[in-house]
Amino acid sequence: MHKSLFIAALAITCACSLDAGHDANASTDLIVRWEAASPPMPVRLQELERILGVRVQYVRAMSGDAHVVRVLEPVDSAALDSALQRLTSLPTVRYAVRGGRRVTH
Repeated sequence: MHKSLFIAALAITCACSLDAGHDANASTDLIVRWEAASPPMPVRLQELERILGVRVQYVRAMSGDAHVVRVLEPVDSAALDSALQRLTSLPTVRYAVRGGRRVTH
């Protein structure tokens, strides 16, 4: 009996901890590398906003001619993946992926 209560309490605690660590308003960073012959950055960002359906903000340049762009509004994960595929299919985009730190194990 006590073991079952302990396991249930542990499960609830873990679920609450995971939820508390997730901020529904957290921004999503994207890493995009446009082709050299692409239009100027303001035009690129407008195209990205059109494809995503939300506002974005330029954050910074990276090495290798890539750029970090922040999605300013919540976007469903599946919708974001779909938008990234559409973006990558454009002739002006070499690649577009989710940003964030990568941890190797």
